[in-house]
Amino acid sequence: MAKIHNNARLKFITIGTCSQTMFYLLNHETGLRTSDEEQASDLLAGGLLTKGFQCGMLWGASLAAGNYAFKRHADMNQSIHTAICSSQNITNSFSKCSGCINCRDFTKCKWNNPLSIARYFITGGYLKCLNLIANWAPDALDIIQQEDEITPQIDLQCLSCASEVIKKAGGSNKEAVLAAGFAGGIGLSGNACGALGAAIWYKTLHWCRNNPKKTPPFFKNQEITSMMKRFSTLTNNVYECRSICGKTFTTTDEHSDYIVNGGCQEIITVLAGLCKKSN
Repeated sequence: MAKIHNNARLKFITIGTCSQTMFYLLNHETGLRTSDEEQASDLLAGGLLTKGFQCGMLWGASLAAGNYAFKRHADMNQSIHTAICSSQNITNSFSKCSGCINCRDFTKCKWNNPLSIARYFITGGYLKCLNLIANWAPDALDIIQQEDEITPQIDLQCLSCASEVIKKAGGSNKEAVLAAGFAGGIGLSGNACGALGAAIWYKTLHWCRNNPKKTPPFFKNQEITSMMKRFSTLTNNVYECRSICGKTFTTTDEHSDYIVNGGCQEIITVLAGLCKKSN
């Protein structure tokens, strides 16, 4: 098993969010630190800005997988494919380690409720999260490094809904690949929308670049809250990929075909437009 040379628990306490901590830990071990991108992942903690969906550690690990894939592969299709495959295995590994996927199920915390947050700390919920990040980070690192070696080369176009949002918003190839693993609700798992996660991260990334050495607002972030409200209107308050799409995807080919044939185009276009505003 890979070794995490940082004290994961201490880093979590110092950094403050599980998403940025996981992204930082894995980037540090692969030698691919990227500070603004790491800090921008803060708003994915609490399961998408306190919504309680996928644990922030999953979002952070998926971003690290994309970062590693981009470094290793010059071809965009290959790097997106590798990032998604890594994120599939990362999600499966996390589920086995924690017993669940969603933040709300693991922490039993409603992040928009001060009493629930207080209970989370008093009853040892925070300690559970500290232990989880320390126990699971080595597995995530193993997957990222090994997946890159075992994923076969592809000749076909590979698309990610998350990457499409960032590309349409004017993002770079690297930014698109970093978020690629969010596809299909992180690694095609069918959970909360990866395109929304990508939009939140990319919008926050621009904020971080425009506000160096500052921490993005978490509980009272008007722009991200407005983005989530617009998304909710589009989807009739449905957040899970499997429900929005009416299906789940088992391979990157299936997901690519869905995007090519117009799947989720309105969501992708609207989110990309919201990312452009005020940037």
